[in-house]
Amino acid sequence: MNQKIIALTYSAITVSILFVGGFVLYSLSSALAIPGNRFVLLAPFLSFVFYFPLAKIRKFGLLTKINVVFALVLSYISIFMGLAIISSGLLTDLTGFVLFKKLNKEYTIVITSSIYPVYATLTSFYVTTYLTAGSNMFGYISYKVLIILLFIIYFLGLLGSLAAYKLKSRVFSSQNK
Repeated sequence: MNQKIIALTYSAITVSILFVGGFVLYSLSSALAIPGNRFVLLAPFLSFVFYFPLAKIRKFGLLTKINVVFALVLSYISIFMGLAIISSGLLTDLTGFVLFKKLNKEYTIVITSSIYPVYATLTSFYVTTYLTAGSNMFGYISYKVLIILLFIIYFLGLLGSLAAYKLKSRVFSSQNK
């Protein structure tokens, strides 16, 4: 099958899963009154979901493209949310490219997809703190707590990527039947 069609299909499926799964997890997180809980709950989910298109396509820029589509969908809610989403995908792609140059080994895909939730947290922090008037989602926590939160988010993202890696053979083998 044509590589562009496969990439487009994976992108569409990924955006759909992000929208539905993200909505469910985002709704569940509103019940918890812990700073940064949305990002903690979303971290394994995001890295799990982004692992599969990266493992199948293995090209930098794919996360940015998927995030542009996802941002277009969510920009109807908030243009600032769309900006944070696009920035997260772009920063993840750039970091992965600088670190690895190619996505030709499994560990590069695992690490790259694990980085995404960290950038999602950072870009959301930046957008809500500096671009939206009077809104500061992390205004009541210190930078030390933020750094600890980012390490927790990366670790949970890593767990999500590793879970996707373990399931990859089942998912991809079922597609070849």
